[in-house]
Amino acid sequence: SVAQDTLTDPRLEPWRAEAIQRGYASSVALPLVIGEDSLGAMNVYATTPNAFDPEEVKLLAELANDLSYGITALRTRAEHQRAEAESRLLQTTLVAVSEVEDLDSALTIVLRKVCDATEWALGQAWMPREDGAALELRPAWYSRVPGVESFRTATVEVSFVPACGPLRHAWLSKEPAWYPDVTRDPDFLRAASAREAGLKAGFWIPVLAGPRALAVIEFFAVEAREEDQRLVSLVSTLSTQLASVIQRKQAEEALRQSREMLRRLF
Repeated sequence: SVAQDTLTDPRLEPWRAEAIQRGYASSVALPLVIGEDSLGAMNVYATTPNAFDPEEVKLLAELANDLSYGITALRTRAEHQRAEAESRLLQTTLVAVSEVEDLDSALTIVLRKVCDATEWALGQAWMPREDGAALELRPAWYSRVPGVESFRTATVEVSFVPACGPLRHAWLSKEPAWYPDVTRDPDFLRAASAREAGLKAGFWIPVLAGPRALAVIEFFAVEAREEDQRLVSLVSTLSTQLASVIQRKQAEEALRQSREMLRRLF
């Protein structure tokens, strides 16, 4: 739409004082659209009234169309780049975890690669106790930022499943959990230590093998973040690979123990 006179156009009433203060005497607003998708709007302002004749408006409309196509092309390129990065992450993680000897090394690789690829600050892993009654913190963890040692210590001190909270939810429901800001959620029992360490957003992914939750991996960021379903899906896919590794490592450990027992007997 075109507003040829800021002083008299009734549509500008909500913004008239601000426009006059900035010296805007006339303006044109054009939509940025591709098909039925609205991308935004382009506003052009002039310091004189009646500054936009039909020819100028037509040229600006063509510019708006060009901008719309440019924005779409950039978004498509960014989407392709993200998809390629996610594919590389899945491939390199699978190769890396298959080459290590022990379970905690495999867990550390997954935590490190997710944190580095997605710019989350801290990753930790939990696994059920032998009796299956609670979760215990594994030695595997990874941090991209300094100053989280106090949070790690607090986590070690609460190596159990509380009556509520995202860790329990992910373990028992076998569904991901996401808290935009753990420091503001009363269900998160480590909120005080998270605040001290400068951690805010957190999400939890169960590592599933059929109906069983073999582990839960948790990640924290230094800023509040709304749920990113694509990230949840990506890490859930990684957790499927990790489940196979956990089962294989556990089977290898059981075989090693059996052989050791037989060796001692004979």
